[in-house]
Amino acid sequence: MIFLLSKGRREIRLHSRKEERRRCRWTKPIRGVLKLNTDAGTNWKGEVGLGCVVRNWYGGVFMAASKTIKVRWPPDLAEGMALLFGLQKAKGDGT
Repeated sequence: MIFLLSKGRREIRLHSRKEERRRCRWTKPIRGVLKLNTDAGTNWKGEVGLGCVVRNWYGGVFMAASKTIKVRWPPDLAEGMALLFGLQKAKGDGT
């Protein structure tokens, strides 16, 4: 199954999901820093799921949140809104 097309040196390489998982791994932040990761997903019912997790330098979960919204957003907008949601939650003023 094709997952990602990436350009490199005038060629297009195709990556499987397994290869992509190996290339994209979570890395710990430096000591004393918290790291925010966000993600979004859509479904066929016209819903968008937003999620975020904040981890410390040991990889322990500091905070996590998610919510589902009844909207039809393109994936790039959904990812941007997931980032906004995560920043609001991390700051403490998200609903």
